Amino acid sequence: MRNDSLNEFNSLVDSHYLSMKGYIVSSNSKKVILEDYENYAWGKNEDLNPLFEKPSPLPIKSMDVEYKERDCVFLITLHLK
Repeated sequence: MRNDSLNEFNSLVDSHYLSMKGYIVSSNSKKVILEDYENYAWGKNEDLNPLFEKPSPLPIKSMDVEYKERDCVFLITLHLK
């Protein structure tokens, strides 16, 4: 079932949210990891707006965000349904 979520996620990104694709650094059947090096405050990067839509257009169960100060990067982990 989770592999279906990953396929659905990838399909939606490829067809509707292509600008998000450049932020994806890894994925598996359970989660997708993105890195945001932009000089924006968290949540201000318009390429990642689909992550904040309610209800989510993507098959995301939950999201964790961690800021790595040393690297100046937001590490975003999307847990898939």
